[in-house]
Amino acid sequence: VVTILVPNVPGDAPAEGRLIVTDNAAKARRHVEWGLQQRYYDAATSLLIDSDTLVTTGYAGVQAAGGGGYDPDTGTNKVIQASLYNEAVAVCATASLTHVGTFRVRARVRTLAPTALVRAAWWTGDGASAANDWVTTPTVPSTGANEFEVNLGLVTFPAAKLGTQSSIIRIDAQSPDTTVYTLEVDYLKLIPVDEGYGRLSTPYVYETGVLKGTDGFTGTTAGGALNARVAPLGGTWATSGPAGDFTFADTPRECVTRGTISEAAGVGRLNRLGTATYTDVEVSSLFRTTAAGLDSNGAVLAQYGLVARYVSLTDFLEFTVQSNGLFLSIFSGGGSVGFQLVPSPRLEADRWYQLRLVCFASGYAYGDLLNETGTTILARLSLNNTRLATGGTHATGGVALRDVNTSSVVHNRYYDNFNVATPAPEPIAIHPSRSVEFRHDGVLRASANGTLYGGVGEYRGGPLLIPPAGDQNRTTRIIVSAHRSDLQTSSAVGSGAATSDSTTIEVRYRPRYLTVPGP
Repeated sequence: VVTILVPNVPGDAPAEGRLIVTDNAAKARRHVEWGLQQRYYDAATSLLIDSDTLVTTGYAGVQAAGGGGYDPDTGTNKVIQASLYNEAVAVCATASLTHVGTFRVRARVRTLAPTALVRAAWWTGDGASAANDWVTTPTVPSTGANEFEVNLGLVTFPAAKLGTQSSIIRIDAQSPDTTVYTLEVDYLKLIPVDEGYGRLSTPYVYETGVLKGTDGFTGTTAGGALNARVAPLGGTWATSGPAGDFTFADTPRECVTRGTISEAAGVGRLNRLGTATYTDVEVSSLFRTTAAGLDSNGAVLAQYGLVARYVSLTDFLEFTVQSNGLFLSIFSGGGSVGFQLVPSPRLEADRWYQLRLVCFASGYAYGDLLNETGTTILARLSLNNTRLATGGTHATGGVALRDVNTSSVVHNRYYDNFNVATPAPEPIAIHPSRSVEFRHDGVLRASANGTLYGGVGEYRGGPLLIPPAGDQNRTTRIIVSAHRSDLQTSSAVGSGAATSDSTTIEVRYRPRYLTVPGP
């Protein structure tokens, strides 16, 4: 987070403001949030509460090194760590806070659970406590723990009429099942909302791209090999990997199929379209299985997949539906790294489904499982990894179909309507090394090349109006939080919202008066 103080604002009406937020880390930002306080601004209060100052005495948590996190004093302990059970536990709490007003609480947590339930409870003085709704963290990737910044809702601290101002925020958590998991709390962020607040988010919404390659596998001879076929657009197919090529079929319609069984786990059979390499890329295909290819729970026995950013047979980005769920992964040096795995919806035999994989130069990739026509998203995965970003090991590459069957069950897998395209531009709140302005009359964002300012994504909040200092000579404090991840749709942070990302903010204003100032 970044804060700025705005003292000595003249006038007797709120000034028309401009809050200019600039990325200095050459990283795209998808979520920007700001809050303003003046009436109850206190220089002694911090809006970022690190784990070092959280209280564990009497609670389930303990100070620990953990898996790493924000640590301004570079000490040994970086987080609060607690065991989660299938009953709520009080993990930790803040020390006595002298903040006054209403704040949005965001907590950075790290969990080894598939998901975890987290909430904020709070009270002022010796008054009654209140608790917000439980928040479920996103599904943890099967690589292990991941960091999330979760929105724990609003807390309100009324001003003490007599005596010392004192409020507490407590963090509660719970396991999703009877397994005992570990939760780590890194920091709490308090964003004031009383006197000014805004949130700009840019959720990914699919839009049709520019077609670069396509093959509907029509006009083919059943039983012929896909290898060396020239597609209507995109180049020639070339296969690699284990024996057993994709072959043409006329049933259930003209398409390609593969029926190999008992294959070794790993790369599988790849059939690459053309030799072109893509940076921003979209690849999609229909797939279909038979009843023999499903288990009793509607899970597929084989792996049906798409490949983008193909560098070699051991280095590529893959999106597959497989027996244990939907799998979005970077295949590097023959093994999967930085992957996401979530359960797949129950699939039906003899029905076409669509897989769609989109990857951007920012390092973000999205995998969608859809119905045949692509009108309904059945499940979505997202991944952010520097290997996929500009300068990374998988920054560009080819596209391919992928098929693997490690089971001994005989069944055919079918594929159709393979397409590759340049996707529509990625939704961004702040382009790398550019700015966004929150203004009294709207929100403007600099284009990627910095030549113009235009519209933005989804903005919720008010205009930037800065209260005058008044006779009390009050100072206004503004806090800004800018993330690489869109926290409205995916609260995963990790390297995707590194606290080291440099951001600068600047405030400009035009005073306003209800009466003409005197000489």
